Amino acid sequence: MIDRRTFLGAAAASMLLAGCGTTPGIDPNRAASAGGTLKFGSWQWLEPGRGEAMWKAIQAYQKVNPSAVLAQSTTPFLSFADKLNTELGGKGGPDVFVVQDVNFYPLADAGILAPLSSVISSHKGTPFNHTNESGLVNGVQYGITWERLNWNFFWNRKILEKASVTPPTNIAELISAAGQIRSATGLDGFGVRHQMTEFDSWFMDFDVWTYGHGGSWSDGSRPTIDSAENIAGVEAFGEIYRSGAMPIGDDASTMRTKFREGRLGMMIDVSSTVAGILRSSKALTSADIGFAERIPLPRPSAHQEIVLAVNGYGKNKNLAVDFVGWVGSDEGQAALRAAMGPSTLATDVPLAPDYAAANPWAKAFIDLASESRSPLIKGFEAQTKAIMREVMTQVERYLVDGGDAAKALATAQTQVTQLLG
Repeated sequence: MIDRRTFLGAAAASMLLAGCGTTPGIDPNRAASAGGTLKFGSWQWLEPGRGEAMWKAIQAYQKVNPSAVLAQSTTPFLSFADKLNTELGGKGGPDVFVVQDVNFYPLADAGILAPLSSVISSHKGTPFNHTNESGLVNGVQYGITWERLNWNFFWNRKILEKASVTPPTNIAELISAAGQIRSATGLDGFGVRHQMTEFDSWFMDFDVWTYGHGGSWSDGSRPTIDSAENIAGVEAFGEIYRSGAMPIGDDASTMRTKFREGRLGMMIDVSSTVAGILRSSKALTSADIGFAERIPLPRPSAHQEIVLAVNGYGKNKNLAVDFVGWVGSDEGQAALRAAMGPSTLATDVPLAPDYAAANPWAKAFIDLASESRSPLIKGFEAQTKAIMREVMTQVERYLVDGGDAAKALATAQTQVTQLLG
């Protein structure tokens, strides 16, 4: 029987699991060495340049298992999770896939994924790092880190120099700097996600502001939506939202394009964004990227983790598990490091010296993984998205309509409490 929490966290998957009965296991009769085709699901195959590099990197697996064939299963990011849930619920879908931790946890919690305990127990070489704790659900390892993307603050050095702006170190300075950029250059000063039309990414972005003020969305046993720390984070975001420093209405794609074309001064975004901008920019080089050691807020920030997992109903589970083990091996990590650049990986495989020298901002993003926090809500991990939809709806009303941040979060607190029952 599906309980309320499971329903809230993984509605599609849970409803379909209702008639499944047992958790899928590993097929003992077909060894990984027997080979076969592994369908690998990811939206990242569509990312220009980076997708091709990642795909090329994992082809090295076929050198250690020549009987294996890797095939892409590709869906755009915005529809990836919904399509995956539908496919897995119907006992179909890719054999192995990557998924954001907020979507991974409900799948693991619902018993849809194959356990990866053997990957951990048989691992040799450089140890798995702490980021792999994101793949541990109910005491069972169901995933390993594909990449952890840390949010950080960065800027276009040329624009700041033209506007005679010193890189800001707090919110007041950020607002002042953004205004000075607009006044001196006519360009937008600062960009960050800020609207419900991008909810699936915005609610994770927004943790930057509440975590940055020491906030949490729960104490592990009850929601703490309207805590003083969360209110402070919402008020700080509201201050910069209303300052005129941000291009209101621009989505992330538009802001990234502006930054890439040298038309936006400063951003808060994840590491892969910087790498992607530089890969396709004709206006910027890596030397033009200024960066902070930490987002200019009092406390550590947030991350987004992408987890590699195996479909429990896949036809080649042993092969898929073997592939995941290879990804975590020194050979697999070295191959992926070159393709993924500034992301934190499953092991502490270092950046290539030439890449690190050419991209001095990259290590700062990676180092943030030591203190960054997950968007998963402690004690309510599988319900994270359902809770955050209530929260972000109230935050957007506060931003657009004005009013009091404390009242907005008090309303969200009531709604979340009712939601959880």
